[in-house]
Amino acid sequence: MSQHTHEAQHLKKQAIDKILTQMYGYIEDEKAGKKISSSNKPKMYLRMARLLAGTDDSVFIDTVDNLLSKNATGDEIKNALRGISERVIPKARKRIFSDRLHHGIPLELMDVLMKQEPEVMLDFLQAAEDDNRFFGDSAPNIDNSFQEQSHTAAKDKASTKIVNHPYELGIRGMKEFSAHPQGTNKGYDKSLDKIYAKGAEMYEAFKPAIEEAEYALKLGINADKSRRVIANRVLVERGLLKPGEDYWSTEMSSERIEKIRKVLADPELGLTIAASQNPMQFQDAEDLAKHGKGTPDIMDWSRDNIRRLQKVLLAQGFNLDELQYLAKNDGVLSFNAGFGPEGARFLSKFVKDNLGGEATGALYGLLMDPDLQKAVDSGNGREVTNILARDALLGGLTQQGVNTLGKLAPSLAKPVAGALTAANTAMPIAAVSQIKGSTDPFVTQQRDIKSLESGDESAMQVAELMPSRFGKQGPDITSKGEVITPQKPLIDATPLYNKLSGIATDTSRGILRYFKPKEVTEEELDFAI
Repeated sequence: MSQHTHEAQHLKKQAIDKILTQMYGYIEDEKAGKKISSSNKPKMYLRMARLLAGTDDSVFIDTVDNLLSKNATGDEIKNALRGISERVIPKARKRIFSDRLHHGIPLELMDVLMKQEPEVMLDFLQAAEDDNRFFGDSAPNIDNSFQEQSHTAAKDKASTKIVNHPYELGIRGMKEFSAHPQGTNKGYDKSLDKIYAKGAEMYEAFKPAIEEAEYALKLGINADKSRRVIANRVLVERGLLKPGEDYWSTEMSSERIEKIRKVLADPELGLTIAASQNPMQFQDAEDLAKHGKGTPDIMDWSRDNIRRLQKVLLAQGFNLDELQYLAKNDGVLSFNAGFGPEGARFLSKFVKDNLGGEATGALYGLLMDPDLQKAVDSGNGREVTNILARDALLGGLTQQGVNTLGKLAPSLAKPVAGALTAANTAMPIAAVSQIKGSTDPFVTQQRDIKSLESGDESAMQVAELMPSRFGKQGPDITSKGEVITPQKPLIDATPLYNKLSGIATDTSRGILRYFKPKEVTEEELDFAI
C-alpha cells in the first residue's frame, strides 16, 4: 500500500499555498519599508513548504488536515510543521544529542515539487516509492543521524542546552568525505524547474540529481562509520544491543534510542566516540584514490583526534599514566575497555619480560608502525614497550584463541573478542608476517593466508591438508591421514590470562571505564533545539 494518497496531496497543496501566500505578504511588507521579524523571512516558509510537498502522509497530514479545518493561517501551519520537523522528529531519531539529522535527498529538489498540481505530485512520489525512494521528513530519508563532521565537515558550535562532545574536542571533518561534499548551498539544476504534465516524467528528469544525492549520502555514512563501530561495540558490551544489531538501523525504535542516547551522553564515553570519527577510515577505495588519500592519512587523522581527546581529558584532571594507552582509533580503546589501567600496565610488563625473538625483532627491524618508529628514534623505551603491548601482543592473543580465554577468564572474553578484530593490529601483523623462515605459528599463518589469497597453487594444496595454517577450522593431517600436533606459539599467554582474570574490571562499564565518573545532570540530558 502506498505511503502517498490523492486526498493527502490536495490537503498538502492547500497548506503550501497558504504558507507561500503568507511569505509573499511579508516580502511585500518589507519592500514597503516595514520591519519584519527574522522568523518571517522567506527561508523557513520555503523550507516547510518543500518538506510538506515531499514527505509521506504519515508525518504531517493529520496536523495539516486539523489546521485547515480551523482555517489556520500560513504562519500557524508553518510553525506547527516546524515543531514536528525540528523537535519531535530529532528527539525520536537523533542517536546522540549533538548529532544532526540529514535529508538523504535534499529539500532543494522539492522546490519544484511544491509547485506542481496534486495529481503530478502523487504520480512523482509514487514513481519514486516504487524505487524505494522517499523525500522530505519521510523516515527513510531523514533517519540519518550524523556527527557534524560527517554531515557538513564543520566544527560543532557551543551549546548550553545539550551535551556536545565534538565541540569540546574541537574536531573538524573533510568536506570531500561528508554528506555535503559540495557544501550546504549547492542548489539544483534550474533546468528542472518547470511545470510537468506527468509525475513519472518529472521523476525520470530528477533521477540524476537524486543519484548524486545518494552518492553524497554514502560518503556521509562512511565518514560516520568509524564512531558507529565503537558505539555499537560498547552498547553490545553493556547489553543495550544484541550482537549484530546496529544502533543506527532505521529499525531501531524511538524508545530504545531515547534510552541509549542518555547512556552515550556519559562524558568519557561520549568524548571517546566523538574522537573516533575518522572521515576516511571506511570510505571506498576508489573514493579515497580520487582525492589522493590512503592509509597514512587515515592513521594521521586518528592520531590527531586521539591527541585532542587526551588534551581534553588531561585538562579535566585525568591521569597521564592512564591516558598513555589511548593511542589509536579503534582497537586500543576496546582493548583498554577490557583490561583497565592495571591490566594495561601488566600487559606492558608481560611483553617486556616475555616477548622476544621474531616478533620483537620484526617490529624493531621493519619499523612499519610510525608510532614505533618515533619511539625508537627518540629512545623512548617505555613507549616502545607500550606499542608492543598494544599491537604485537594482540597477535599472540589471537593465536592463543578466545576459547581458551573464555575458560580461564570469562569476564574478559567479550572485550578481547572485540580487540581481536581491531584495525590497528594490521600494520604490525603485516610487518611480522613478512619475515622469511619464521617459525611462530601466528606469523606463518598470516603469510600462508596471503599466499592462499593470491592464488598460489601450492598453498591451495596445503590448505586441503592443514586448514589451521590458513585460519580455517578442521584437523591438520599428513598426506597419509595422520593427525598433526599443533605447534605452540612463541608466547604462551596462559599466565597472562590467569593474571588478568584476577584484575579485570567490570565489563559493563564499557570503554575508558578507568576514568573518574562524572555525573550528567538531567538538565544536560534534556533535549532542546
